[in-house]
Amino acid sequence: MSKRTRSEKGKSTQSSSHSPLFVSSQVEYRYIVLSEKTVSSGRCVIVNDFEHLNLAHILRANSLEQFVAIKEPVFTSLVPYFYTNLSFESNRIRSRVLGRDIDISLQEFARHLHLSCEGVDVYSLDLHDFSYPAGESALTASTLLHGDDNPGLVRNEEVRKYTLLAQVLAKIVFYNLLPKSGEYSHARGSVPLVVYCLL
Repeated sequence: MSKRTRSEKGKSTQSSSHSPLFVSSQVEYRYIVLSEKTVSSGRCVIVNDFEHLNLAHILRANSLEQFVAIKEPVFTSLVPYFYTNLSFESNRIRSRVLGRDIDISLQEFARHLHLSCEGVDVYSLDLHDFSYPAGESALTASTLLHGDDNPGLVRNEEVRKYTLLAQVLAKIVFYNLLPKSGEYSHARGSVPLVVYCLL
């Protein structure tokens, strides 16, 4: 058997053909926009640090206890590719990262992240659009978030005016569930609703 040359040794045994970086030419502009944004990676939560708040029970009841404790490397340079090519239909998540196609069911995605597939879509709503369970209202949410059913607090966005437990949950939402950059002093959009649902 003849020996391979030095140049041949460096060659991969895989096919030289690769998928394009983008699923279509229309999404390339999306990559330009996303690649200029800062990626805020989630932070690991040490649940035992909050035993006095019964935080573990709340996270466990919402199938989040293992999710918020995930501590894995984050490859921020790949995130724009994933979201550029992302599509979701028929409960399947499809994308492409550096030419590699991703096709995973919602159930499998949830299993990998120790999440539940059940629940309510709260990400496009806020406390005032939400259909509350019977007997509850925005004032009930204010009581849970602020410890006070004062109607004037319903539209409060300052996290420092929340109860201690609600403040901790707001930080978990900021760092793990809806990672964001910028200031963390105000909870806007769907964040108060997510905290309410956790409580």
